[in-house]
Order: sequence, then C-alpha cells, then structure tokens
Amino acid sequence: MTRTGTTHEFVVPWRDPVIERIGHDALGDYVELFWLGILGPTATWLLRRFAYIAVTHPDGASVDRATLATSLGLGGDGGRSTALDRSVQRLEMFGIVRRVDDVLATRTVIPPLSVRHLTRLPARLQIAHSLWTENDHSPAYEALIDDRRISDEAC
Repeated sequence: MTRTGTTHEFVVPWRDPVIERIGHDALGDYVELFWLGILGPTATWLLRRFAYIAVTHPDGASVDRATLATSLGLGGDGGRSTALDRSVQRLEMFGIVRRVDDVLATRTVIPPLSVRHLTRLPARLQIAHSLWTENDHSPAYEALIDDRRISDEAC
C-alpha cells in the first residue's frame, strides 16, 4: 500500500523477538554487505533512515515525505507512484517494513538472508557470508578484495 498524497510517514520500531535474537543490526555492516545486493541501493538507504528513526524514537516519529525523498536524492514530485513509494513497497515486499493502519513499522534488526537470496549474490559475497555466519566478521569485507583469503578459482 503506497502513501502517495500523504505528506508524512509515522515510523515506529517493529518488535519481533525471534528476528531480534538471530538477526543483524539494521544500521550495521551485514545490511550493507549482504542485503544491499538484494534490496538495491535506494531501498537500503531508506531502510537505514527508517531504522535510525525507529531506534532513536522508540515511541515513533513523524517524517516529512518530501524531505525524506529529497534527502535520498529521490525528488519529491508527489506523482502517482513516486520513487519513495516504490522503495517503501520494496521494503514491504521483503518484510523489512510493514504498514499497520497509518503507521510504518520498521525492523531495527534485519533477518539473515534466506538461502534463496543468498544464492543470488556473487560467489565472493556468498563466501564472505559464510565467513560472517561463522562469527568471523572481520574478514568479511576483506574477503571481497583479498585474493590470499579467497582465490577467484574458489569462486
């Protein structure tokens, strides 16, 4: 459900005890490394914006849609299907946000990638994800560029 025609979003945290136990900080590196390729850059930046608002305003906060859109480089044309609306829909599609009446509940902890999403990532990111899930987070970024740790032949 899009919010075209409305001027504000009211953002609140989405509490999910299971995901909060097994998931990853929406403002952390996991989102950038692994969810970015699935969500796309605009939805990822929007997720981070919403998560920051939800974390810093646990009782919720109203956000001006035009300001939010232009701050992300989306423009605020107010047309029938804005880039902001499409990005919110994408986050809804992946279960990162959900609309409850006029409130946008946003995860502050993001679930791990499903196997289906993981297989869509490049081989080097799949290996980096494997390192990450082994609780060896430090080399995950390096795995993308350090040929000594992961050779191209292994991909």
